[in-house]
Amino acid sequence: RDSVASRGLGDVYKRQIMSLMVFGIAMPVAAIDHTTVPLTLGILAGLMWMPLSWSIEHWVGYFHTGARTSGIVAVWYLFPDARVEAISAVIVAVYIVSLYALERRFQSL
Repeated sequence: RDSVASRGLGDVYKRQIMSLMVFGIAMPVAAIDHTTVPLTLGILAGLMWMPLSWSIEHWVGYFHTGARTSGIVAVWYLFPDARVEAISAVIVAVYIVSLYALERRFQSL
C-alpha cells in the first residue's frame, strides 16, 4: 500500500476536471486541422501524469509528462508521413519506463 496518505476525493475530482479540460483544448484545434489530433491528445493526455507525481511525491509523473511531450513533438516533425505510428511508439516507450519505475517504487515500499 502507498505510504503517502490519501488526500481524499478532492484530488480525484480535480484530476477528472483536468482531464475533461484537455478535450476543451484539443477539440477546437482538431476542428481547424484534424491531423493535429494525435499531437494534441498525445501531449495533453500525458499531462494527467503531473498530479500523480504531486500525490505520490515521486518523479515518475514529471518524467512521463516531459518525455512524452518532447518525444511526441520530435517525432511529429521527424516523421511527417508516419505521425500516428511514431507518436504511438513514443507513448508506448514512455509507458514502459513509467510503469517500470512505478513497479520499482511499489516494491521498495
